[in-house]
Amino acid sequence: MNPITVAELRADWHDAPDLSSEQRQVLGQLAETDLQEALDEAFRRHEDTYFRILDSTRSDATRALLERMAA
Repeated sequence: MNPITVAELRADWHDAPDLSSEQRQVLGQLAETDLQEALDEAFRRHEDTYFRILDSTRSDATRALLERMAA
């Protein structure tokens, strides 16, 4: 479940200092389904990266423990 809603994303755009008025206008015209799909995809990428890092940390810790026990 994505913790960020389309409404929150739109609110962020409303007062984002790095967006021009033209950019805000274009973003404001995007369909809700397009925004939700983009949010979902971004969340999946974020989640995948998190688990990849977590798995890497686990495997590194496991390897270090096994090497320490073998010494």
